[in-house]
Amino acid sequence: MNPVSGSMESVTRVLDEDPGADVTLELAGGARCTLSRADPRLGVWRRMLASAQGFGLPLYLERNAAGAVRVLLPVAARRVTALGPEAEGRVPVTLAASPATHFLSAARRDTVELRALLARAAERREALLLAVEPGTLEILAARRPPESLKLLVV
Repeated sequence: MNPVSGSMESVTRVLDEDPGADVTLELAGGARCTLSRADPRLGVWRRMLASAQGFGLPLYLERNAAGAVRVLLPVAARRVTALGPEAEGRVPVTLAASPATHFLSAARRDTVELRALLARAAERREALLLAVEPGTLEILAARRPPESLKLLVV
């Protein structure tokens, strides 16, 4: 089993008062996770957290079984225009206003659900919140935005 799990989460509270302790994030579902003060990415992560909370957006988090965050990525509202046929374990995904082809890995445990969500959004011309691995352009998570969220769609 993979010791790291990833999901798109809304951070409801950041506990960062004690300079000797790790930063604790409270998530919308009630779970907690931590950001290590020793992690050199902490400064960037703090700015991402502030921005996401300011705009009411979730973040993509990958955390280990102990709840320590290993990856923290922003999400963006994007319009999916097309999905291609699976080839070599990848489903190509075309996003509006993007010259690069993104992809969905066929090896993911949630590929069927993600593929259906992306295809439905492309068919309806709806925007989705997407978390994308910046180095590979793999789509890691997607979900429909809440109705209350006013989006600037790219």
